[in-house]
Amino acid sequence: MEYREYRPGDEKQLNDLYNEVFSRRRTIEQWKWQYRDAPAGPSTIVVIDHGGEIVGHEAMIPLHFHAFGREIIGGKFEDNYVSERQRGKGLFGPLVDYCAEAGARAGYGFSFGMAARNVPYRIHIHRGYRHLGSLNAFFAPLRPAEAASEIARALHFSAPKRLAMRVGMRLLSGRFERKTARSAAGRSGAYAIETIARFDERFDSLWRDFVETERVFTIARSSAFLNWRYIDNPYRNYAVFAARSDDRVVAYLCAAVVVRDDMDLRLKVGVIPDFLALPGHEETYAQLVGRAVEAWRSEGAETAILWTHAEGEHIRPLVAEAKRRGLVSTYGRYDIPVLVKLFDPAVDTDSFYDIRRWHLTQAFSAAWV
Repeated sequence: MEYREYRPGDEKQLNDLYNEVFSRRRTIEQWKWQYRDAPAGPSTIVVIDHGGEIVGHEAMIPLHFHAFGREIIGGKFEDNYVSERQRGKGLFGPLVDYCAEAGARAGYGFSFGMAARNVPYRIHIHRGYRHLGSLNAFFAPLRPAEAASEIARALHFSAPKRLAMRVGMRLLSGRFERKTARSAAGRSGAYAIETIARFDERFDSLWRDFVETERVFTIARSSAFLNWRYIDNPYRNYAVFAARSDDRVVAYLCAAVVVRDDMDLRLKVGVIPDFLALPGHEETYAQLVGRAVEAWRSEGAETAILWTHAEGEHIRPLVAEAKRRGLVSTYGRYDIPVLVKLFDPAVDTDSFYDIRRWHLTQAFSAAWV
């Protein structure tokens, strides 16, 4: 077994193995967008080569980060997998080590990623990654009958459980409808809301204004990054809304409908993968979340889920608005762990490991959300 970095021409084997392992249908064009076209440059990709056959993979996607007043590159670990035929041979741990070493050699200040609490989570923790915190899930059923029926079918619920599921979904849906109506009626349209076809220099100005006064750790949201992540994304379409005050963009929010097809479960899920508001303009979230709800309904979403960490200083206003709209916390049951490994000794570690200092959204997820 040879651990080595990516060579041009590997992409077909890599993509075929990915589709085999995850039962997906990713295209080469999607692979190129994800791993070759990011604004910070091509990804660092490492593989396990078994006599010319690629049997394992982990990559780091480089992303520009604002780190408490300075700019660094963070490497998002992505698509860590080993062929089913080669599992149980202790290959995964050295793969994680090799990828981290390659990222450090490439000049990344740190590595980060999101991992479920299973084998990848445990191996990354064992190999020096730290659990920074978690993205918390807030949920609401938009079409309760359809959502309950699909979940009960996929999970093979008994008749009593099916009944309980239907009742619970109806109650949560009623709560969501009542709270959404009250929230919409009680808020004036203080901001002009614009639908964005492509991010422009106004969003570069928004980003500069945000970081000039805020000591925060987050992905640098330049127009180049935002266009790559949301407008040019070949996986899905996003509805992007911007709030203006006196012809100045002071906030934006992205919404999408994701078809979840895991666990034999096919649900259309409304999500908010990203948002940002200048300090003092957080009240615009009332209008922006309202537009997201409209977008979800227009695309027939059965449920809505917001994943974000509730502790962040710049996150709390959006979470508060989601709760006002009737999204409810899942109390940690479906949270997504965020793992980090710091390479750059110049980064202030106390601030780096304090999730309250992060503006952490699903902009950190490069592909499917």
